Amino acid sequence: MAQKPTIDPWPAFREAAAVGALADQPTALFQAVDRALGDVVGHKLFTVLSADMKARRNRRMYSNMPDAYSAGGSKPMRDNSWGDIPVGERRPYIGRTKEDIRNRFPDHALIESLDLGSVINVPVSFDGVFLGTVNLLHEEGYYDEDDAARAAPFAALLVPALMNATG
Repeated sequence: MAQKPTIDPWPAFREAAAVGALADQPTALFQAVDRALGDVVGHKLFTVLSADMKARRNRRMYSNMPDAYSAGGSKPMRDNSWGDIPVGERRPYIGRTKEDIRNRFPDHALIESLDLGSVINVPVSFDGVFLGTVNLLHEEGYYDEDDAARAAPFAALLVPALMNATG
C-alpha cells in the first residue's frame, strides 16, 4: 500500500485558504485544495462536485484527471446508502474497498480501471444546505476515519465556489 503523508495539515490549509482571495476562481482554489489534500491525506483522483438537489444531479466542477473525469460532466444522484451519509448526515463517506465502490457508484468500472479502490466523499454544506462533495480516491484499503477527519476542514474552503455554482 502507498505510504500515507504525515505532515501537519495547518500550513497546507493556510496556503490553500489564501488562494481563495486571488483571481482566477474557482479554478485556482480547486487546484490549491487538490495540492493541499494530496500533501495532507494523499489521493490519485481528486474531484469537486456541485449538487443540484432539485434536479437530483451532481456536476463535476474540477478534476485532476480530466481525461477520465472531465470538468462539466454530470451524473444523477442515486438513491442508495451513499447519499444518506454525505447528503443526509453531512459527514464523510469512506469506501475502503472496490466492493464498496461497486455497490455505490455507477462509474465503478472506470474507477477500477484507474486502479482506484477506496474513496472519501467529504460533504460541502453551508447554512444547512448541501452544496456538493470533495472526492478523494486512492488504491484499495488506503482510506480510514483519520484521513476523512484530516480532509474535512478543507471542504469548508470550497463553500463560496459551490454556492456560486448552485446559485
